[in-house]
Amino acid sequence: MLESIDLDLVGTTTLLAGAIAADAIAFTLCDFEANSRGSRALRWIVWVTGAHWALAAVGLLGTWTLRADLPDAAPFVQLATTLLLCGLILQIVLNATHGAGAARTEKSAGFAAKVWIVSADALFVGAGESAATAAWTHEEIVGSLLLLGPMVLACVASAVLGARWIAQRVRDRRIRSESVDRAGLVGVPTVVVPIFSYFVICAVRDFPVG
Repeated sequence: MLESIDLDLVGTTTLLAGAIAADAIAFTLCDFEANSRGSRALRWIVWVTGAHWALAAVGLLGTWTLRADLPDAAPFVQLATTLLLCGLILQIVLNATHGAGAARTEKSAGFAAKVWIVSADALFVGAGESAATAAWTHEEIVGSLLLLGPMVLACVASAVLGARWIAQRVRDRRIRSESVDRAGLVGVPTVVVPIFSYFVICAVRDFPVG
């Protein structure tokens, strides 16, 4: 098991963690007032980390198992996950063009809805990663998922600390809340789109022809 934890596994898992956690980081920072409070912040960390990990695990392990058990279905699985990733890229770009209005709408949602908003894409990103992990063993898939949880946890916990810092600066009138929203709208596409594009390239590059 230790021998399977190589640089490719760590690198691909890091990309997956960055891809699925980027919107959670941005949302946590933009919703700084809610996510800077003690008990609420802890609950946010636990639920968002758990939801991201579980949905990514279902997507990655599910599509990997399907490809392994049904080789004839592999091209269709690869095509479907590639289209899902392309759809996510388009959705991210469209969300960025909606401006601060969309951010305010999301921030007004309830706790469970917020967790779902920032976590749902993890299911499709996990599935989309199946092309990059097609040659991995079952042990490598499990190892990747074991690494993924702590990585996402570190991202969300760091974002909560950042939210507390921003909340204090806003109260001191050193930062305007509108500036935080704009930074989030720009930051998510800047981080996520290149990573999603990498998984799309992996899928297209390895797509069976003939």
